[in-house]
Amino acid sequence: MAPLPPSSLVIPAAGESSRLPGRTRKSYRDLAGRPLLIRTLEAFRGLGFIREVVLLVHPRDLEGVKRRWSQVLASLKVSCILPGGSSRAHSVALGVLATSASSRLVLVHDAARPLVTSAEVRAVAAAAWSKGAAILALPALETVKRVSRNGRILNTLPRNELWLAQTPQAFRRDWIAPACKRWLQEGMRSSPTDDAALLEASRPVWVVRGSGGNLKVTTPQDLARARILWNLSR
Repeated sequence: MAPLPPSSLVIPAAGESSRLPGRTRKSYRDLAGRPLLIRTLEAFRGLGFIREVVLLVHPRDLEGVKRRWSQVLASLKVSCILPGGSSRAHSVALGVLATSASSRLVLVHDAARPLVTSAEVRAVAAAAWSKGAAILALPALETVKRVSRNGRILNTLPRNELWLAQTPQAFRRDWIAPACKRWLQEGMRSSPTDDAALLEASRPVWVVRGSGGNLKVTTPQDLARARILWNLSR
């Protein structure tokens, strides 16, 4: 694989964790003796092309995170810890614009995906460097129905055209930074649920096949599964 250019990593970890009940925010739940956020950052530790990490946390957590984990975060290349925005997309946009202008690529990764592999990160970064923008994704393997709010099936979607987005999502910085700036300046009128949506209308974005192991922890069941997968992978 060709060498990858200097890159930045943005980790949005500012969500309310509403689907994972409990007093502790999702990013700080335990996974094999360390917070989920730290385990996620560790997945990028051996990747030399990642030169910096911009971390966005809930505004109420900012001082506590700096006080409690500043040393370990610094060792994991976290160069900037910022308060997150009003939504995930807002946090990502703020994080992208805080990355170094010398970075050629920006990768965005969910704080709650600790099991991504180095090979997956390199693959999506290489595709983005070659083509401009790429995301990890999985093809939909089950039939997908479009359903009304009252539960009635409206139609069946063509499964062969459907993919389930994962992260990292990787972009040339000179593509994603202007898109984020424009979205903020226009008042955040759209509500993108992933980062590629900020570019899709104006730039081609490609998929790189991910894996089922790169799960996102959202529910208590996901956390239990992540703990099992973590133990199996060690």
